[in-house]
Amino acid sequence: MNMLPEKYQPGNVKLNVVIIGLGRQALEEHLPAVLDSDNYHLIGVCDTNQEMLSNASASLDESVERFTDVATMFASINADVAIVAVPHHEYLPIITECAKNGVHILKEKPFARNMREAKIFQEIAEKANIHLMTTFQRRFHPLYQAFVPMIARIGKIHTITCLYTISSNNPNSGWRGSKKKAGGGVLLDMGYHVLDLLIWYLDRPTILSSTMQTCKQNDHDVEDVAQFTFEVNGAHGTGLISCVHPKKHEEFVVIGEKGSAVLTRNRIERYNNKQVLVDYLESEKGWHAAMINQLDYFAMVISGKIKPKYSTPQFQVDNHVVVIDELYSQAEEKTNE
Repeated sequence: MNMLPEKYQPGNVKLNVVIIGLGRQALEEHLPAVLDSDNYHLIGVCDTNQEMLSNASASLDESVERFTDVATMFASINADVAIVAVPHHEYLPIITECAKNGVHILKEKPFARNMREAKIFQEIAEKANIHLMTTFQRRFHPLYQAFVPMIARIGKIHTITCLYTISSNNPNSGWRGSKKKAGGGVLLDMGYHVLDLLIWYLDRPTILSSTMQTCKQNDHDVEDVAQFTFEVNGAHGTGLISCVHPKKHEEFVVIGEKGSAVLTRNRIERYNNKQVLVDYLESEKGWHAAMINQLDYFAMVISGKIKPKYSTPQFQVDNHVVVIDELYSQAEEKTNE
């Protein structure tokens, strides 16, 4: 259980960056972070949808070039890094094109839809000698980092409860509703954050049971509810991921021999054994900083100033991907019983 093990100093390098995929996450999170980071110079954006390019233009300097094709973009400008946020089934050709041009990649979660695809991504990156990192904003958020020493104060851990829910009238719409395209539903999407917190704060969990349901029978064939139990370092835990819950909520509760620690999206708390609140910290404005910190960390990895650890494909394959595959495998076995 560690905070970020590598120290880095932002503003020491200047990398030419492009953004591929101009959906909501790119425009509202990645683009502002790139513009506010001293380590990057935005030189191009790319989206196959011309309307998306037009929507992004209001936030871009005239010097930023616009493209609708990745290969054409790399033939026209020299990029060091690509931030990629596209539907899950579109990553392979983009990663291949980036690798061919020696462009490092920061991609949106998940790392891959399954182990087979993860191994392909890993092989492409390693052969091209490029860094391929998945976004983990929470690891770079000051509040989530402050939860590390709070957990350490509660002693030996006995119980963990993980909850991440949102309320949606039309869950898994569009490509997200297709198992072939998305690879899975809420577990592979929202659940990736929960799994990363488990791995970061505790260790890779051993899955004891897993069930998944599709509660809203619309036009999708992926789960909108995932529930699982696990064991990690002698502690037992439960997880619930849902996009059809009546309320939006994120909570991570750890109960130990000296008390409890509770993390929600904007607040962390510590209780003693009498369930009395003894410590807390709040922050509602750390997310933009987290995105910038993540970019600066990746810049330091690329420049060789710090050694990569959780930003490597191997880390994803050995931890997130293997656990995700196990969760889906156990759920499918239960369905077929």
